[in-house]
Amino acid sequence: MLDAKGGVTRRVRPPILNSIRKDVYQRSSYSCALCGLEGKGDTHEDRIKGFAIDHVVPHAAGGSSELENLQVLCRKCNSSKWF
Repeated sequence: MLDAKGGVTRRVRPPILNSIRKDVYQRSSYSCALCGLEGKGDTHEDRIKGFAIDHVVPHAAGGSSELENLQVLCRKCNSSKWF
């Protein structure tokens, strides 16, 4: 999509609510859905370090930010999806 000056613009999407993010991490037991890497630590903040929330069906392909369409991936697995 191009803006009026010829630059590329992106559609703005609302952020995933913190309550949904926490539910996704808890549902996955703080583990990567692909490789099984487990988060370490005693607190939620410690256990999510090195992990990301990922859309199973990408937002650009019509996927929603509902709990059912979200999964936890470690940074390595999440970045490997792009190569």
